[in-house]
Amino acid sequence: MKARIVITASVVAVVVAAASFWLVSGREGTPGPAAANSAAVATAEVVRTDLSDTRTLRGSLGYGAARQVKGHGGTVTWLPATGATIKRGEQLLRVDDRPVTLFYGDLPLYRDLNHPRATGRDVAVVADNLRALGYEVGSLGGNRDAPRYTETLIGAVKRWQKDTGRADSGAVTMNDVIVLAGEVRVDSLTAQTGDDAAAPLMTVTPTRKVITAEVELGDVSATKTGTAVTITMPDGSAIAGRVGTVGTALRTDANDQEGPRTFTVTVTADDPQKLTAFDTAEVSVVITTATRQGVLAVPVGSLLALSEGGYAVQLPDGTLVAVTTGMFAKGLVEVTGEGLAEGQVVVTTS
Repeated sequence: MKARIVITASVVAVVVAAASFWLVSGREGTPGPAAANSAAVATAEVVRTDLSDTRTLRGSLGYGAARQVKGHGGTVTWLPATGATIKRGEQLLRVDDRPVTLFYGDLPLYRDLNHPRATGRDVAVVADNLRALGYEVGSLGGNRDAPRYTETLIGAVKRWQKDTGRADSGAVTMNDVIVLAGEVRVDSLTAQTGDDAAAPLMTVTPTRKVITAEVELGDVSATKTGTAVTITMPDGSAIAGRVGTVGTALRTDANDQEGPRTFTVTVTADDPQKLTAFDTAEVSVVITTATRQGVLAVPVGSLLALSEGGYAVQLPDGTLVAVTTGMFAKGLVEVTGEGLAEGQVVVTTS
């Protein structure tokens, strides 16, 4: 289901208060007719407080976006089960009854490494993964962007090949490994045994659960990586989390071109274990987009619309004090006005 943004704060509601008790004269600092009215009216104190402007996003809990995995030819002879987790050094599938191992990295193996002293960043991918798996690869020489396929590294490859049931040739082919960003969860299988391994094989996702949601263009500047959020689960529990990533592609509903333009954001829980009770779920994510600290505030129902424009609050004796409004949040509004102070009593709606 497509995520929608629901505004839960900053609901700007100006109330022309207690019309049965007074008619606003629009004159700051002068008593209105309400001063002569002996009927009891509700009052509230001016408070000094912190106000926060929030947005509530409707999000979907899952494993994030799935990506497609392809091979490099041969015949698929084994595939993992849907939902399986595959880590570095484990076989992701088998082709021609030989293991295809998962390596971590940001560069796919784009050639067979079968020539001693070959150079390139793909050499570093092989070396980094063998080192992480406990093999001694030695110094690669060369430079950072073009390390060499040294004899020491070839020896490490041979030991890895022997340990994983391969022929210890010392060459790493494109059918030996598939390079992905990290450990993966098998989301779905798009191939079956007997298929050509050069076709799409499966889709995989990260193994950590995340929440995806849409944030409107106007709010994206306040929604940055690392921003703290509160996640409300279907059972009503609240979980602390943070914005993980903010997409760069602006999205528009194909069926509603006049609707809001949004960016996709991902949210992670500070304690991932708290998400394990649900495989998938619709959740809400509350993001604080702005905060005002130590401001004077009154109930929204205290605002009066002045006839010449602007707003005022009324003191119990009928005196009007013109105010400038700021943030609205949780039934309160930030106000500033000459002579207005914390603890002062103002008239409000009951």
